[in-house]
Amino acid sequence: METDKISVLVMDDEPMSAIIQATVNQLRQEGFEVDLAETMTQAIESYYQKFYDVFVLDIDMSHRPDKEEGDGIRVLRRFISLHNHHVQRCRHCAALV
Repeated sequence: METDKISVLVMDDEPMSAIIQATVNQLRQEGFEVDLAETMTQAIESYYQKFYDVFVLDIDMSHRPDKEEGDGIRVLRRFISLHNHHVQRCRHCAALV
């Protein structure tokens, strides 16, 4: 019997950095389903589209030219305000990096 893959949403303003690429590749090799968002807007759109078991959110989004995009803490607060029940069901709601 095949179990559902654990889904992970990674948000980082430098998605092509070596550390992010290595992290995403390793998670996928380990059998996780990984989606990558480069902005707060992309992360929130992804959040609306599917359920995630784990969020890995960049705490320093200073490489974004538009500071409005926010950081990992702001995104997590937004997730909680949008659908508190969704976050409460999450296995591991946040890993801020």
